[in-house]
Amino acid sequence: MSEGLFDQPGACRFVVVAPTYNNAASLCAVLSQILALRLPLIVVNDGSTDGTANTLQEMSGDCEVLTHAINRGKAAAMRSGFDHSQQRGFTHVITIDTDGQHDVADVPRLIEAARAHPNALILGARDMWAADYPRASRVGRMWSNRFVYLESGVRLSDSQCGLRVYPISVLQLHARSTRYGFETEILTRCGWANIPVVETPIRCIYNLPGERVSHFRPWKDTAVGMCMHLRLLGRSFWPIPPRRTHAADDATTTGTIFERMLRWFNPMRAWRTIRHDPRERRRFALAVSIGVLIANLPLYGLQTLLSLLAA
Repeated sequence: MSEGLFDQPGACRFVVVAPTYNNAASLCAVLSQILALRLPLIVVNDGSTDGTANTLQEMSGDCEVLTHAINRGKAAAMRSGFDHSQQRGFTHVITIDTDGQHDVADVPRLIEAARAHPNALILGARDMWAADYPRASRVGRMWSNRFVYLESGVRLSDSQCGLRVYPISVLQLHARSTRYGFETEILTRCGWANIPVVETPIRCIYNLPGERVSHFRPWKDTAVGMCMHLRLLGRSFWPIPPRRTHAADDATTTGTIFERMLRWFNPMRAWRTIRHDPRERRRFALAVSIGVLIANLPLYGLQTLLSLLAA
């Protein structure tokens, strides 16, 4: 395996992990473009039954190949690549799909973002309003973004993009989802663990030569995804905090629903804000005066409702 162009002593060490399943038609071109960047490359053959094994055998001198005897799903392939990357001492894992949809030319931009934010998960953000963007994917992406925000407070424009840079610390988060759900669940768990998620615009290629091979099962995988979000929502209401890898501060807006509610009702946080922000002091004074006014109105039984409406 060649030494990476972006692999500098004493700094972040990057490796590309490319899970693949029956993408023989596009695999060689994608891997050749990655190798042209002189990045270390680990390919995980997830039980492919087409010509993938032959292609990887021809390129075995340029990359490492991990093989699953049977298809275990994208999540399992990524975990195998992550574990091997950690054993090799890499600090950051770049993931990319091998169906040709991602533009390898965007990888250096994500690496630069990872250098600027070494503790963050760097997430590619596709243009959702591009003319060739599938309508069904747009709807699913919008709902996924909303669920991730509700569960964790993490605001994203593209929670489903597979072109990413993971800090190796995400291995401690123990996302349980299989197949495609892993990539969405890990974003929610980053919010719970106070790991920042930074988006970087990327290009997505939909009009590929020949037919793009997708293994997404619309009905089944959507149902599995909904069950995953229900599980995460339930966990987000649980009062016991999840495992964290980074310390929280008063300014953080992420965390479980229970944690965000506690911060919202925390009087000390409000007091510190009032002390240091003249605008907040004016708002506080207005709120108190409105509260006193409502409390003294002869509308017995309606004061609580009026207070909620005013709030």
